[in-house]
Amino acid sequence: MAHPLTLLRTAMGVSQAEYAGLVARAHADLGLGQMAARREKVSRWEAGRIVPERSAQLAMARIHGVPAGEVRRLGWPHWLHLAGAEAAEAGTGTPHDGRRPSAEDRWSAFALQGPALAARLTRTLALLGAAGPGSGRAPGREGPPLREERLRWTEARTTALEQYENGTLVPLGALYAAALAEHRLAVHLVTTTGYDGPTARRLLRLVSRTALVCAWLASTLGQEPRAERHNLAAVRAAAAAGDPGCVSAALAQLANRHIIAGDAADALAVVRAARLADPHPAPGGSAGLHLKEAIALARLGEGEACARALDRADAVAGTPDDRHPPDPSAEFDLHERYLPVARATAWLHLGWPRRAQPYFGPLTHPRPPASAAPPSPYTPLALLYTLDAHLALGELDLAAATVHHAVDVTGALPPGIALRYRERLAPHRHEPLIAGALDHLADGAP
Repeated sequence: MAHPLTLLRTAMGVSQAEYAGLVARAHADLGLGQMAARREKVSRWEAGRIVPERSAQLAMARIHGVPAGEVRRLGWPHWLHLAGAEAAEAGTGTPHDGRRPSAEDRWSAFALQGPALAARLTRTLALLGAAGPGSGRAPGREGPPLREERLRWTEARTTALEQYENGTLVPLGALYAAALAEHRLAVHLVTTTGYDGPTARRLLRLVSRTALVCAWLASTLGQEPRAERHNLAAVRAAAAAGDPGCVSAALAQLANRHIIAGDAADALAVVRAARLADPHPAPGGSAGLHLKEAIALARLGEGEACARALDRADAVAGTPDDRHPPDPSAEFDLHERYLPVARATAWLHLGWPRRAQPYFGPLTHPRPPASAAPPSPYTPLALLYTLDAHLALGELDLAAATVHHAVDVTGALPPGIALRYRERLAPHRHEPLIAGALDHLADGAP
Protein backbone atom coordinates (compact mmCIF):
# COMPACT_ATOMS: atom_id res chain seq x y z
CA MET A 1 0.00 0.00 0.00
CA ALA A 2 1.32 3.46 -0.91
CA HIS A 3 2.41 5.72 1.95
CA PRO A 4 -0.35 8.14 3.09
CA LEU A 5 1.86 11.10 2.17
CA THR A 6 2.26 9.69 -1.35
CA LEU A 7 -1.52 9.47 -1.71
CA LEU A 8 -2.01 13.03 -0.48
CA ARG A 9 0.72 14.46 -2.69
CA THR A 10 -0.57 12.55 -5.73
CA ALA A 11 -4.11 13.80 -5.03
CA MET A 12 -2.73 17.35 -5.13
CA GLY A 13 -1.12 16.67 -8.51
CA VAL A 14 2.35 17.90 -7.47
CA SER A 15 5.77 16.32 -7.82
CA GLN A 16 8.02 15.57 -4.87
CA ALA A 17 10.10 18.66 -5.67
CA GLU A 18 7.00 20.86 -5.86
CA TYR A 19 5.68 19.43 -2.60
CA ALA A 20 9.02 20.16 -0.93
CA GLY A 21 8.65 23.77 -2.04
CA LEU A 22 5.12 23.97 -0.58
CA VAL A 23 6.35 22.58 2.76
CA ALA A 24 9.25 25.04 2.87
CA ARG A 25 6.92 27.96 2.17
CA ALA A 26 4.40 26.87 4.82
CA HIS A 27 7.30 26.35 7.26
CA ALA A 28 8.36 29.98 6.78
CA ASP A 29 4.76 31.28 6.89
CA LEU A 30 4.28 29.65 10.29
CA GLY A 31 7.34 31.48 11.62
CA LEU A 32 9.31 28.23 12.00
CA GLY A 33 12.30 29.47 10.03
CA GLN A 34 13.75 28.68 6.63
CA MET A 35 13.74 25.08 5.43
CA ALA A 36 15.57 23.60 2.47
CA ALA A 37 13.14 22.52 -0.28
CA ARG A 38 14.74 19.22 -1.31
CA ARG A 39 12.97 16.51 -3.28
CA GLU A 40 15.12 13.83 -1.65
CA LYS A 41 13.67 14.69 1.74
CA VAL A 42 10.08 14.06 0.53
CA SER A 43 11.22 10.82 -1.13
CA ARG A 44 12.65 9.57 2.18
CA TRP A 45 9.48 10.53 4.06
CA GLU A 46 7.33 8.60 1.57
CA ALA A 47 9.66 5.60 1.62
CA GLY A 48 9.43 5.48 5.40
CA ARG A 49 13.19 5.82 5.82
CA ILE A 50 12.98 8.94 8.02
CA VAL A 51 10.32 10.70 10.08
CA PRO A 52 9.89 14.43 9.34
CA GLU A 53 10.87 16.85 12.07
CA ARG A 54 7.95 18.20 14.10
CA SER A 55 8.20 21.64 12.47
CA ALA A 56 8.05 20.04 9.00
CA GLN A 57 4.97 18.07 10.07
CA LEU A 58 3.31 21.30 11.26
CA ALA A 59 4.03 22.85 7.87
CA MET A 60 2.47 19.85 6.12
CA ALA A 61 -0.52 20.04 8.47
CA ARG A 62 -1.06 23.66 7.41
CA ILE A 63 -1.04 22.60 3.76
CA HIS A 64 -3.60 19.86 4.34
CA GLY A 65 -5.83 21.68 6.84
CA VAL A 66 -5.11 19.48 9.88
CA PRO A 67 -4.97 21.11 13.36
CA ALA A 68 -1.56 21.23 15.01
CA GLY A 69 -3.00 19.51 18.08
CA GLU A 70 -3.87 16.43 16.01
CA VAL A 71 -0.30 16.24 14.74
CA ARG A 72 0.96 16.05 18.32
CA ARG A 73 -1.81 13.72 19.47
CA LEU A 74 -1.66 11.11 16.72
CA GLY A 75 1.94 11.26 15.60
CA TRP A 76 3.48 10.41 12.24
CA PRO A 77 2.12 9.20 9.85
CA HIS A 78 -1.28 8.63 11.47
CA TRP A 79 -2.40 12.28 11.44
CA LEU A 80 -2.09 12.31 7.63
CA HIS A 81 -5.35 10.37 7.43
CA LEU A 82 -7.13 13.43 8.87
CA ALA A 83 -6.26 15.37 5.72
CA GLY A 84 -9.32 13.82 4.02
CA ALA A 85 -13.00 13.77 4.87
CA GLU A 86 -12.42 13.55 8.61
CA ALA A 87 -10.69 16.94 8.66
CA ALA A 88 -13.45 18.43 6.55
CA GLU A 89 -16.11 17.15 8.91
CA ALA A 90 -14.19 18.55 11.88
CA GLY A 91 -14.08 22.02 10.34
CA THR A 92 -10.29 22.26 10.29
CA GLY A 93 -10.15 25.52 8.39
CA THR A 94 -9.01 27.26 11.59
CA PRO A 95 -5.46 28.63 11.48
CA HIS A 96 -3.01 27.18 13.97
CA ASP A 97 -2.97 30.30 16.14
CA GLY A 98 -6.66 29.80 17.00
CA ARG A 99 -7.99 32.85 15.13
CA ARG A 100 -11.22 32.68 13.18
CA PRO A 101 -10.34 32.12 9.52
CA SER A 102 -10.49 35.28 7.42
CA ALA A 103 -10.91 35.58 3.66
CA GLU A 104 -7.14 36.04 3.35
CA ASP A 105 -6.51 32.82 5.31
CA ARG A 106 -8.83 30.86 3.06
CA TRP A 107 -7.29 31.90 -0.26
CA SER A 108 -3.62 32.29 0.70
CA ALA A 109 -3.40 28.51 0.88
CA PHE A 110 -3.84 28.13 -2.90
CA ALA A 111 -1.00 25.96 -4.17
CA LEU A 112 -0.47 27.68 -7.54
CA GLN A 113 -1.00 31.31 -8.49
CA GLY A 114 0.53 33.80 -10.91
CA PRO A 115 3.70 32.64 -12.71
CA ALA A 116 3.68 29.24 -10.97
CA LEU A 117 0.16 28.60 -12.27
CA ALA A 118 1.11 29.78 -15.77
CA ALA A 119 4.07 27.39 -15.80
CA ARG A 120 1.84 24.50 -14.71
CA LEU A 121 -0.67 25.28 -17.48
CA THR A 122 2.12 25.24 -20.08
CA ARG A 123 3.38 21.88 -18.81
CA THR A 124 -0.17 20.50 -18.80
CA LEU A 125 -0.75 21.38 -22.45
CA ALA A 126 2.63 19.90 -23.38
CA LEU A 127 1.81 16.69 -21.50
CA LEU A 128 -1.59 16.51 -23.16
CA GLY A 129 0.00 16.83 -26.60
CA ALA A 130 2.56 14.15 -25.79
CA ALA A 131 -0.09 11.79 -24.38
CA GLY A 132 -2.57 12.17 -27.25
CA PRO A 133 -3.91 9.25 -29.33
CA GLY A 134 -1.14 7.31 -31.04
CA SER A 135 1.57 8.85 -28.87
CA GLY A 136 2.42 5.61 -27.13
CA ARG A 137 2.12 7.34 -23.74
CA ALA A 138 0.21 6.02 -20.72
CA PRO A 139 2.13 2.72 -20.85
CA GLY A 140 1.11 -0.39 -18.97
CA ARG A 141 2.57 -1.39 -15.65
CA GLU A 142 3.95 -4.63 -14.23
CA GLY A 143 2.34 -5.87 -11.06
CA PRO A 144 -0.54 -7.93 -9.66
CA PRO A 145 -3.15 -7.96 -12.45
CA LEU A 146 -6.05 -5.55 -12.12
CA ARG A 147 -9.35 -7.39 -12.39
CA GLU A 148 -11.72 -5.91 -14.96
CA GLU A 149 -14.66 -6.36 -12.61
CA ARG A 150 -12.99 -4.22 -9.95
CA LEU A 151 -12.31 -1.43 -12.43
CA ARG A 152 -15.86 -1.49 -13.85
CA TRP A 153 -17.46 -1.28 -10.41
CA THR A 154 -15.18 1.60 -9.44
CA GLU A 155 -16.19 3.42 -12.63
CA ALA A 156 -19.87 2.73 -11.89
CA ARG A 157 -19.61 4.16 -8.37
CA THR A 158 -17.85 7.23 -9.76
CA THR A 159 -20.62 7.74 -12.33
CA ALA A 160 -23.20 7.57 -9.55
CA LEU A 161 -21.31 10.21 -7.55
CA GLU A 162 -21.07 12.47 -10.60
CA GLN A 163 -24.86 12.47 -10.94
CA TYR A 164 -25.21 14.17 -7.55
CA GLU A 165 -23.85 17.39 -9.07
CA ASN A 166 -27.26 17.87 -10.74
CA GLY A 167 -29.13 17.68 -7.44
CA THR A 168 -29.04 15.78 -4.17
CA LEU A 169 -30.67 15.39 -0.76
CA VAL A 170 -27.62 13.55 0.61
CA PRO A 171 -25.45 15.53 3.10
CA LEU A 172 -22.48 16.97 1.24
CA GLY A 173 -19.98 15.88 3.90
CA ALA A 174 -21.02 12.26 3.41
CA LEU A 175 -20.70 12.60 -0.36
CA TYR A 176 -17.24 14.11 -0.02
CA ALA A 177 -16.12 11.23 2.19
CA ALA A 178 -17.36 8.72 -0.40
CA ALA A 179 -15.75 10.61 -3.29
CA LEU A 180 -12.43 10.88 -1.46
CA ALA A 181 -12.49 7.13 -0.78
CA GLU A 182 -13.05 6.43 -4.49
CA HIS A 183 -10.26 8.82 -5.46
CA ARG A 184 -7.82 7.17 -3.09
CA LEU A 185 -8.81 3.78 -4.47
CA ALA A 186 -8.21 4.98 -8.05
CA VAL A 187 -4.76 6.31 -7.10
CA HIS A 188 -4.02 3.02 -5.34
CA LEU A 189 -4.97 1.02 -8.45
CA VAL A 190 -2.72 3.18 -10.63
CA THR A 191 0.29 2.81 -8.34
CA THR A 192 0.05 -0.83 -7.21
CA THR A 193 -1.61 -3.01 -9.87
CA GLY A 194 -0.55 -4.30 -13.28
CA TYR A 195 -2.33 -3.31 -16.52
CA ASP A 196 -1.87 -2.63 -20.24
CA GLY A 197 -1.77 0.74 -22.05
CA PRO A 198 -5.51 1.13 -22.77
CA THR A 199 -6.32 0.23 -19.17
CA ALA A 200 -3.77 2.80 -18.02
CA ARG A 201 -5.76 5.49 -19.83
CA ARG A 202 -9.00 4.28 -18.20
CA LEU A 203 -7.36 4.39 -14.78
CA LEU A 204 -5.93 7.87 -15.30
CA ARG A 205 -9.34 9.12 -16.45
CA LEU A 206 -10.82 7.56 -13.31
CA VAL A 207 -8.27 9.37 -11.13
CA SER A 208 -9.23 12.62 -12.88
CA ARG A 209 -12.97 12.03 -12.60
CA THR A 210 -12.85 11.17 -8.90
CA ALA A 211 -10.62 14.19 -8.24
CA LEU A 212 -13.15 16.42 -10.03
CA VAL A 213 -15.99 15.09 -7.87
CA CYS A 214 -13.89 15.77 -4.77
CA ALA A 215 -13.17 19.27 -6.09
CA TRP A 216 -16.76 20.42 -6.59
CA LEU A 217 -17.84 18.85 -3.32
CA ALA A 218 -15.01 20.55 -1.43
CA SER A 219 -16.12 23.83 -2.99
CA THR A 220 -19.73 23.35 -1.88
CA LEU A 221 -18.37 22.68 1.62
CA GLY A 222 -16.61 26.06 1.52
CA GLN A 223 -13.08 24.60 1.27
CA GLU A 224 -11.67 26.29 -1.83
CA PRO A 225 -7.94 25.59 -1.23
CA ARG A 226 -8.73 21.87 -0.89
CA ALA A 227 -10.92 22.07 -4.01
CA GLU A 228 -8.02 23.68 -5.89
CA ARG A 229 -5.70 20.83 -4.97
CA HIS A 230 -8.20 18.26 -6.19
CA ASN A 231 -8.59 20.25 -9.43
CA LEU A 232 -4.85 20.24 -10.00
CA ALA A 233 -4.77 16.48 -9.53
CA ALA A 234 -7.64 16.08 -12.00
CA VAL A 235 -5.89 18.23 -14.61
CA ARG A 236 -2.66 16.30 -14.32
CA ALA A 237 -4.26 12.86 -14.53
CA ALA A 238 -6.45 13.84 -17.50
CA ALA A 239 -3.43 15.24 -19.35
CA ALA A 240 -1.47 12.04 -18.70
CA ALA A 241 -4.42 10.07 -20.11
CA GLY A 242 -4.40 12.22 -23.26
CA ASP A 243 -8.06 13.20 -22.83
CA PRO A 244 -8.66 16.79 -24.12
CA GLY A 245 -12.28 16.93 -22.98
CA CYS A 246 -11.44 15.84 -19.47
CA VAL A 247 -8.53 18.30 -19.28
CA SER A 248 -10.79 21.15 -20.41
CA ALA A 249 -13.49 20.21 -17.88
CA ALA A 250 -10.94 20.08 -15.07
CA LEU A 251 -9.48 23.43 -16.10
CA ALA A 252 -12.97 24.95 -16.23
CA GLN A 253 -13.47 23.94 -12.60
CA LEU A 254 -10.02 25.30 -11.72
CA ALA A 255 -10.99 28.64 -13.28
CA ASN A 256 -13.99 28.66 -10.92
CA ARG A 257 -11.68 28.27 -7.93
CA HIS A 258 -9.77 31.40 -8.91
CA ILE A 259 -12.95 33.34 -9.71
CA ILE A 260 -14.33 32.63 -6.23
CA ALA A 261 -10.99 33.61 -4.71
CA GLY A 262 -11.00 36.88 -6.66
CA ASP A 263 -7.97 35.95 -8.82
CA ALA A 264 -9.54 37.18 -12.06
CA ALA A 265 -6.30 37.30 -14.08
CA ASP A 266 -5.44 33.72 -13.11
CA ALA A 267 -9.00 32.63 -13.95
CA LEU A 268 -8.70 34.09 -17.46
CA ALA A 269 -5.37 32.31 -17.96
CA VAL A 270 -6.98 29.00 -17.00
CA VAL A 271 -9.92 29.60 -19.35
CA ARG A 272 -7.50 30.25 -22.22
CA ALA A 273 -5.67 27.00 -21.42
CA ALA A 274 -9.00 25.10 -21.34
CA ARG A 275 -9.79 26.34 -24.86
CA LEU A 276 -6.35 25.30 -26.10
CA ALA A 277 -6.75 21.88 -24.52
CA ASP A 278 -10.04 21.20 -26.34
CA PRO A 279 -10.66 23.53 -29.30
CA HIS A 280 -14.00 21.85 -30.12
CA PRO A 281 -15.91 21.35 -26.86
CA ALA A 282 -19.59 20.52 -26.57
CA PRO A 283 -21.89 23.59 -26.63
CA GLY A 284 -22.49 23.38 -22.89
CA GLY A 285 -18.78 23.26 -22.13
CA SER A 286 -18.07 26.15 -24.50
CA ALA A 287 -20.87 28.23 -22.96
CA GLY A 288 -19.52 27.46 -19.49
CA LEU A 289 -16.09 28.80 -20.43
CA HIS A 290 -17.66 31.99 -21.81
CA LEU A 291 -19.56 32.41 -18.53
CA LYS A 292 -16.40 32.01 -16.46
CA GLU A 293 -14.63 34.49 -18.71
CA ALA A 294 -17.50 36.95 -18.26
CA ILE A 295 -17.42 36.76 -14.46
CA ALA A 296 -13.62 37.13 -14.39
CA LEU A 297 -13.88 40.20 -16.65
CA ALA A 298 -16.58 41.60 -14.38
CA ARG A 299 -14.25 41.23 -11.40
CA LEU A 300 -11.71 43.28 -13.38
CA GLY A 301 -14.35 45.95 -14.02
CA GLU A 302 -14.42 45.38 -17.80
CA GLY A 303 -18.16 45.77 -18.35
CA GLU A 304 -18.25 45.84 -22.16
CA ALA A 305 -16.01 42.79 -22.54
CA CYS A 306 -18.08 41.01 -19.88
CA ALA A 307 -21.33 41.72 -21.76
CA ARG A 308 -19.83 40.36 -24.99
CA ALA A 309 -18.75 37.17 -23.24
CA LEU A 310 -22.25 36.72 -21.81
CA ASP A 311 -23.75 37.17 -25.27
CA ARG A 312 -21.35 34.57 -26.69
CA ALA A 313 -22.42 32.14 -23.97
CA ASP A 314 -26.08 32.65 -24.91
CA ALA A 315 -25.32 32.13 -28.61
CA VAL A 316 -23.19 29.02 -28.12
CA ALA A 317 -25.67 27.44 -25.68
CA GLY A 318 -28.34 27.33 -28.40
CA THR A 319 -26.08 26.01 -31.17
CA PRO A 320 -26.68 22.42 -32.36
CA ASP A 321 -23.56 20.27 -32.56
CA ASP A 322 -23.52 16.97 -34.46
CA ARG A 323 -20.29 15.91 -32.73
CA HIS A 324 -21.91 15.78 -29.29
CA PRO A 325 -25.28 14.08 -28.57
CA PRO A 326 -27.85 16.39 -26.96
CA ASP A 327 -28.32 16.15 -23.19
CA PRO A 328 -31.75 17.59 -22.26
CA SER A 329 -31.03 17.70 -18.53
CA ALA A 330 -27.72 19.51 -19.05
CA GLU A 331 -29.38 22.00 -21.43
CA PHE A 332 -32.11 22.68 -18.86
CA ASP A 333 -29.49 23.31 -16.14
CA LEU A 334 -27.56 25.62 -18.47
CA HIS A 335 -30.53 27.76 -19.49
CA GLU A 336 -32.50 27.68 -16.23
CA ARG A 337 -29.69 27.85 -13.70
CA TYR A 338 -26.17 28.60 -14.91
CA LEU A 339 -26.83 31.33 -17.48
CA PRO A 340 -29.10 33.44 -15.22
CA VAL A 341 -26.90 33.06 -12.15
CA ALA A 342 -23.75 33.88 -14.12
CA ARG A 343 -25.39 37.04 -15.51
CA ALA A 344 -26.50 38.06 -12.04
CA THR A 345 -23.06 37.41 -10.58
CA ALA A 346 -21.38 39.41 -13.34
CA TRP A 347 -23.65 42.44 -12.85
CA LEU A 348 -23.09 42.24 -9.12
CA HIS A 349 -19.30 42.30 -9.51
CA LEU A 350 -19.67 45.30 -11.81
CA GLY A 351 -21.51 47.15 -9.05
CA TRP A 352 -25.01 46.92 -10.55
CA PRO A 353 -27.04 45.02 -7.91
CA ARG A 354 -30.37 46.29 -9.26
CA ARG A 355 -29.60 44.81 -12.67
CA ALA A 356 -28.41 41.58 -11.07
CA GLN A 357 -31.40 41.02 -8.80
CA PRO A 358 -34.01 39.67 -11.30
CA TYR A 359 -31.70 36.90 -12.49
CA PHE A 360 -31.57 35.36 -9.01
CA GLY A 361 -35.33 34.77 -9.07
CA PRO A 362 -35.29 31.03 -9.98
CA LEU A 363 -33.05 30.33 -6.98
CA THR A 364 -35.28 32.01 -4.43
CA HIS A 365 -38.68 30.83 -5.60
CA PRO A 366 -40.25 28.46 -3.06
CA ARG A 367 -39.36 24.88 -3.91
CA PRO A 368 -41.85 22.04 -3.46
CA PRO A 369 -40.92 19.39 -0.88
CA ALA A 370 -38.68 16.41 -1.53
CA SER A 371 -41.09 14.81 -4.02
CA ALA A 372 -39.79 17.35 -6.57
CA ALA A 373 -36.30 17.46 -8.08
CA PRO A 374 -33.66 17.85 -5.35
CA PRO A 375 -31.75 21.14 -5.12
CA SER A 376 -28.34 21.64 -6.66
CA PRO A 377 -25.44 21.36 -4.20
CA TYR A 378 -24.35 24.76 -5.53
CA THR A 379 -27.54 26.47 -4.31
CA PRO A 380 -26.05 27.86 -1.05
CA LEU A 381 -23.08 29.26 -2.98
CA ALA A 382 -25.30 30.93 -5.57
CA LEU A 383 -27.56 32.32 -2.86
CA LEU A 384 -24.56 34.11 -1.38
CA TYR A 385 -24.61 36.40 -4.40
CA THR A 386 -28.36 36.87 -4.00
CA LEU A 387 -27.67 37.92 -0.42
CA ASP A 388 -25.01 40.37 -1.64
CA ALA A 389 -27.50 41.97 -4.04
CA HIS A 390 -30.17 42.42 -1.38
CA LEU A 391 -27.70 43.84 1.14
CA ALA A 392 -26.27 46.26 -1.46
CA LEU A 393 -29.80 47.51 -2.15
CA GLY A 394 -30.66 47.79 1.56
CA GLU A 395 -33.36 45.11 1.27
CA LEU A 396 -32.80 43.56 4.67
CA ASP A 397 -36.12 41.72 4.67
CA LEU A 398 -35.22 39.93 1.42
CA ALA A 399 -31.67 39.33 2.65
CA ALA A 400 -33.04 37.60 5.76
CA ALA A 401 -35.46 35.57 3.62
CA THR A 402 -32.53 34.44 1.46
CA VAL A 403 -30.66 33.14 4.51
CA HIS A 404 -33.75 31.27 5.73
CA HIS A 405 -34.21 29.77 2.26
CA ALA A 406 -30.57 28.61 2.11
CA VAL A 407 -30.83 26.86 5.48
CA ASP A 408 -34.25 25.36 4.74
CA VAL A 409 -33.16 23.93 1.39
CA THR A 410 -29.92 22.40 2.67
CA GLY A 411 -30.97 21.47 6.20
CA ALA A 412 -27.62 22.66 7.57
CA LEU A 413 -25.09 24.85 5.81
CA PRO A 414 -21.53 23.45 5.86
CA PRO A 415 -19.33 25.39 8.32
CA GLY A 416 -17.24 27.02 5.59
CA ILE A 417 -20.32 28.30 3.74
CA ALA A 418 -22.08 29.36 6.96
CA LEU A 419 -19.01 31.44 7.83
CA ARG A 420 -19.34 33.36 4.56
CA TYR A 421 -23.00 34.09 5.31
CA ARG A 422 -22.13 35.33 8.80
CA GLU A 423 -19.36 37.57 7.44
CA ARG A 424 -21.81 39.24 5.06
CA LEU A 425 -24.48 39.67 7.73
CA ALA A 426 -22.15 40.90 10.49
CA PRO A 427 -22.39 44.65 9.66
CA HIS A 428 -26.21 44.43 9.99
CA ARG A 429 -26.42 42.08 13.00
CA HIS A 430 -28.18 44.71 15.18
CA GLU A 431 -31.18 44.76 12.81
CA PRO A 432 -33.93 42.45 14.17
CA LEU A 433 -34.49 40.68 10.83
CA ILE A 434 -30.79 39.99 10.38
CA ALA A 435 -30.43 38.87 13.99
CA GLY A 436 -33.20 36.35 13.32
CA ALA A 437 -31.41 35.15 10.18
CA LEU A 438 -28.20 34.67 12.16
CA ASP A 439 -30.13 32.68 14.77
CA HIS A 440 -31.51 30.50 11.95
CA LEU A 441 -27.97 29.88 10.72
CA ALA A 442 -27.02 28.77 14.21
CA ASP A 443 -30.10 26.53 14.47
CA GLY A 444 -29.07 24.77 11.26
CA ALA A 445 -25.45 24.28 12.32
CA PRO A 446 -24.42 20.61 12.39
